Amino acid sequence: MNAGGARHAGNILILCNHHHQYLGDRISRQDVIKALKETASDHTVVFKTFIHDTTIEKRVPGKVATITIPLQGEKIKCFFTEAHAKNWLQKAP
Repeated sequence: MNAGGARHAGNILILCNHHHQYLGDRISRQDVIKALKETASDHTVVFKTFIHDTTIEKRVPGKVATITIPLQGEKIKCFFTEAHAKNWLQKAP
């Protein structure tokens, strides 16, 4: 988004500060969409556990997309809820 990208769920990744600094300018929207399209036929549901205040635990269903960083070839895995992945793919050109 710092490069003037759209501000909607089809263009947002939540990253910690470390990974934002590392990945922020290395992956593009097209890289994310490509990874999501490659996982579209995979109906495996992954549950990610989020813990808030060390007492509240919530298991969230979704999928893991493997994004390849251009030029480096390094692969990173990102968790998407079904709704978030759907937003990314619906907003795809």
